[in-house]
Amino acid sequence: MHNNKIPWVEKYRPLDLKEIISHQSIIGTLENFISKNMLPHMLFYGPPGTGKTSTILSVANKIYGKKIKRMIIHLNSSDERGIDIVRNRIKDFVTTKPMIFSENKQDFHKLVILDEADSMTEEAQLALRQIIVNYTVNARFCIICNYIHKIIPPLQSRFTKFRFSPLPKKKIIPKIDYIIEKEEVKINQSAKDSIYNLSGGDMRKYINILQAVYMSCEDITVDQVYQCTGKPKPEIISKIISNLLNNKIKNNYKLLNNLIKEEGVSLNDLIKYISERILYIPLSQKKISYLFLELSELEFFLQGKTSIDTTITKLINIFSKTKKIE
Repeated sequence: MHNNKIPWVEKYRPLDLKEIISHQSIIGTLENFISKNMLPHMLFYGPPGTGKTSTILSVANKIYGKKIKRMIIHLNSSDERGIDIVRNRIKDFVTTKPMIFSENKQDFHKLVILDEADSMTEEAQLALRQIIVNYTVNARFCIICNYIHKIIPPLQSRFTKFRFSPLPKKKIIPKIDYIIEKEEVKINQSAKDSIYNLSGGDMRKYINILQAVYMSCEDITVDQVYQCTGKPKPEIISKIISNLLNNKIKNNYKLLNNLIKEEGVSLNDLIKYISERILYIPLSQKKISYLFLELSELEFFLQGKTSIDTTITKLINIFSKTKKIE
């Protein structure tokens, strides 16, 4: 086995814009901005693992090269999201101009990267907006988030927005095949497909699952993927749905209780996968609509403090009522 002390997501992170998978229109736009020395403040948003952080780090590498460490500050806002981090660390960083002599005008702009900015408080976002207004001469800002609606409009208005969509399978697999070859991973096609289904277009998640399973066994199969991740296989979900629609309440409670408490399947995962598999079950449109509505409410209900037994009971009751729909 290879030395796997370095996480593969970092080991194989692209360092050049040409290495970024997909998002060609975004890459082309950014390269035009760079070539014309007109880099704006940027807001990258979209699902996790779609290349947002890799893209801005590649931009920084292209602009600053060996000077990158003293020219950028990269913060994770989920850990450092209060107003103090904005007023202190960020303000201190952007207050002074970089002492660099270069023909590249963009070298005179520092770069502030804020990951997971949607977790910042509104107060911190307002403070950040004011700093951007005051120090645009010295710095450019890139904020990265999953949910753009959590960024307040006064802050959004200062940025050029770029939406990163989930990566299609045809874009992910070549990169995964490259990693598999480099790390000498033994894995069959069905296992590769199952990891993709679990990752949902999240490249980072795919690579993390692949490395985790590889560390537990040398020859990766579908069973080992689901066993290592603690996720239920699709056929098990189909069986659960069938039981919920046909078995007695007592039997269903025993089945779900065992799956969650004994096998360690999370309720959130269970509800998510049941929702996905419903479309493959021969049910009337009326029943499917009812199930989607009730399961979405149950998922919201799970966000609060509630017991596993209560949630299992609610899930069973949803399917019991579904059987009575004509």
